[in-house]
Parts: sequence; structure tokens; C-alpha cells
Amino acid sequence: MEDAVGATLKFVKFDVDAAEGLVQNHDYRGLEEHVLEILTKVQGSSFYQHPGILFSIYQAEIAHLMEAEKVFSDKVKPLLNHNSDELFRPADLEDRVKMVQNCVNNRKPPAADQVENIFGVLCDYLLYFPRCMPGDTDRKGSVSDFMVGLVALFRQ
Repeated sequence: MEDAVGATLKFVKFDVDAAEGLVQNHDYRGLEEHVLEILTKVQGSSFYQHPGILFSIYQAEIAHLMEAEKVFSDKVKPLLNHNSDELFRPADLEDRVKMVQNCVNNRKPPAADQVENIFGVLCDYLLYFPRCMPGDTDRKGSVSDFMVGLVALFRQ
């Protein structure tokens, strides 16, 4: 009997990296499926739910959903109050806030075509601030130098 259990344990391996990736991506349903698959393989026909494991997954999912509502109400929604900021406020801010509100209300992530590349957005915005650009202290070859040259060209 011990050999059969040992063979099963060698065959079934819990992929910690996969589980960690699911947690980091807040894919709790995927994590639940992954855990249930492992439990099914380990237990075979005598399957038990293991409420302690499942409870932890559900608790993490609920905490994440509550966090999303708090982030929306505390941080996203107030962005609409910056009406006087015409220079830096995106023209589609209201639409973007509504999209995020729908995601929070429906408890679903945005569609693939609505997901922004955060790194790309940060880089695009920060390019407008020459001091954020890497380079020499005097910023030779920076956006600032380009703008100074462009203004000088138009003044000629």
C-alpha cells in the first residue's frame, strides 16, 4: 500500500510557480481549478473538498474584490474632479473611468483591447519631463535640447 501512495506522490507534483503566478494575476478561479486538479489526482476516487484550502482561496478573492472597490472609490473616481487641468487630463477620462467602474461593478477584468501597457503609458508620459530622461547632468541630447533647438529654429 505504501508503494502505491509513494508512486502517486511522485507522480503528482504541486507546481508552486504556477500557483504563485495565478495568485499574482488574481486568477482565483484558475487557482481553485489548479488545486482541485491536484486534490483529485492525489485522492483519486475518494475525493474530499478540503474546505480549509478552498476557504483561503475564496477569502483572497473576496479581499481582492473589496480592495478593487476601495481603490476605485478612493483613487479613480476623484480623478474626475480635476476639471481645471486641461493640459494633462486625457480627453477620454470619463470613458476610461466608466470602463473601470463597470469592471469593478461586474467583478470582471477589462477586455483585452482595453488593457493598457502600464510601462508604455508611464514611458509616454514621462518623456514629457526632460528631467526623467536618462543621460548626462546637462541633459545633452534630451527632449529638452530638442525643444530648445526647435523653438530656436522657429524664431529664425
